[in-house]
Amino acid sequence: TLQSTTMTASDMLEAVRAVTQQLLNLRTDDAFRATMEKVNVVIEEHELERISLPRQRRPPARITGPATAQQYDTAEELYRAQYFALIDETVQLLLSRFDDTKPGLVKYQALENMLLTGSVDSSICELYPELNAGSLSLELPMFRCQSTYTCTVDALHCMQKVVPHVQQLFPQMKELLILLAVNPASNATAECSFSSLRR
Repeated sequence: TLQSTTMTASDMLEAVRAVTQQLLNLRTDDAFRATMEKVNVVIEEHELERISLPRQRRPPARITGPATAQQYDTAEELYRAQYFALIDETVQLLLSRFDDTKPGLVKYQALENMLLTGSVDSSICELYPELNAGSLSLELPMFRCQSTYTCTVDALHCMQKVVPHVQQLFPQMKELLILLAVNPASNATAECSFSSLRR
C-alpha cells in the first residue's frame, strides 16, 4: 500500500496506475448493475429498507436560470450518475496527486534510482550542491557491495549499523540518504509518529 514505510517512488506510481486502471474497469454500466444487485441482495438478507428515490428539491433559479432542473425517474438513475461521478473524481485526484511528470517527483525518482541501482546521474547531482557525482560514483558501489537493501528505509538501516569510523568513508552516501529521508515517498512513518504523540 501507499502507507508502507518500504514503498519506493516507482512502486508508489505503479500502485497508483494499477488502482486507476481498476477504477476505469469499473466505470461501465455492467459494473454498476452488478453493484446494485449486490446491494439489493444485502438489503433482502438483512431486511433493510429498499433504496428509493429521495425527495427532489428544485434548485434556486439564480443557479439554474431558465433551464429546467434535472429530474430522475428512478433511484437507479440517480445513483448511477453518482457512481460514475465518484469514479471520475477519484481517478482525477489520483492522477493529479501522483503525476509522474511533476519536477519534484521526477527528481526524487532519479535520486532513489541512483541509490537502488548504483548508477550515478551527473545531471541530477548538479541540482544538489551537497552531492558530488565523482565521489558518489565511488562510494555507491562500495556501499552496495557490503550492504543489501531494496528501498530507502533499508539503506538507512544499513548505514546506521555501520560503525561511525566506517561511515566516514561514505560522506556522499550519507548526503544522498539525507536528501531521500527528508522527503520520503511514503508519509507512513511521520503519521505513526504523530499518532504515538497523541496517545
